[in-house]
Amino acid sequence: MSIFFAAVLWILAKGGQQLASTQPMRWNYIAKNASLIINNDIKDHIKGNEILKIIAVPKTKAINWDNIKLSIQSTNNVIFRINNKPFQSARLTDFLTGSLMQDLRLDLCLYSDSDDKKDSEITLLLTKEKDGVIEELDKKIIKWDNKVTNLSFVGLENKQISGYKELSISIHNLGDTVKTDEITLTHEVSNTQLLSSNTPIFYFNGKNIHKSLTLQEILGESMPRELAPNEIISNIKLQLANTNNCTEATVKLVLKHHNMQWVSPTIKWISKNIMLSFQGLPKKELSYKAPLQFKIKNEGDTINASEAILKVWNRNLSGLNISLKVNGKPINVKEAQISLSDLLSTDKVLQKGEAVNITIEQIEEKKFNPHTSQSIELGLYGIYGTQNKLLSKNRTSHLGPSRR
Repeated sequence: MSIFFAAVLWILAKGGQQLASTQPMRWNYIAKNASLIINNDIKDHIKGNEILKIIAVPKTKAINWDNIKLSIQSTNNVIFRINNKPFQSARLTDFLTGSLMQDLRLDLCLYSDSDDKKDSEITLLLTKEKDGVIEELDKKIIKWDNKVTNLSFVGLENKQISGYKELSISIHNLGDTVKTDEITLTHEVSNTQLLSSNTPIFYFNGKNIHKSLTLQEILGESMPRELAPNEIISNIKLQLANTNNCTEATVKLVLKHHNMQWVSPTIKWISKNIMLSFQGLPKKELSYKAPLQFKIKNEGDTINASEAILKVWNRNLSGLNISLKVNGKPINVKEAQISLSDLLSTDKVLQKGEAVNITIEQIEEKKFNPHTSQSIELGLYGIYGTQNKLLSKNRTSHLGPSRR
């Protein structure tokens, strides 16, 4: 179908806006026949002997089928078939099996790959010839391959990272050759705190993962290349970009190649790796009025003392209430939670491997019985956002009279 428009050519005289000439011009626009289309839902990539229905025939419009032709062009000498016959070009009426064009079904599938090229690019073209002019009605390009694609993450079982530390990612190609610009890598992040919908943001090799990135982009390659069978890529780093006010999350990495995907084991991320331990606790019962002295050691990342809590369970085995002092700070409850910064009189920065001294003493009261047995239990907690996590606990330290 041709549509003609009249256009006016305006020629402006130099130095002014005077109309110099007008001439009607014919502009020939060939409108695309929207009544016949290659199936909109058709995939842009197929594998092996996968079958595609390639023509969609609208039932609501009458179509003049005269001289409508379907052509297939393919690369690498790979031959495809339509309805089980090798195919290059034919009129659609040749495929009619009934009286209605809605009964038309065209199935595209591989016929032969004699050179074993394993991949091809297919161009489907619908045309109509009228008065010697060939009009393009629709066009679709589909990629086909007969390769075995199989990718895998290596060594990510039970992994945990903290803060801005990097995690090395290795990808193993277990199948045939595959191009780096055809593989995408993304991630799925879940906030495990359940108190916020925010999730932390991560980088792949310093690139923000706001969308899927191809391996070519992540690796910083100017041109795509083919991964050889059994090749391992090990120069990808996962690293935190922004905590987004989160303290704990889980991360799953996802590799995609067309309609296939591979998911990594779950990786745990924490804002800090807080690891504290008791050092130098006595191994036997203490005598009357002897102080309980020990150290708290930072075994993990650098933290502020305010990110650690000492919990003291004061258990008097004779039913009497005996108050205690922890680094001079009185406590007179059965269970006390004390920030380490309160015990040190400052929010001290604790480096990895650093230890601080703690002393617990009895406060003698009038009703104190020197033959009373008293048990003290200690717990160390790290603060993760709004949650406290038990890191270490000791149940064996005692204060009481000497045994005779």
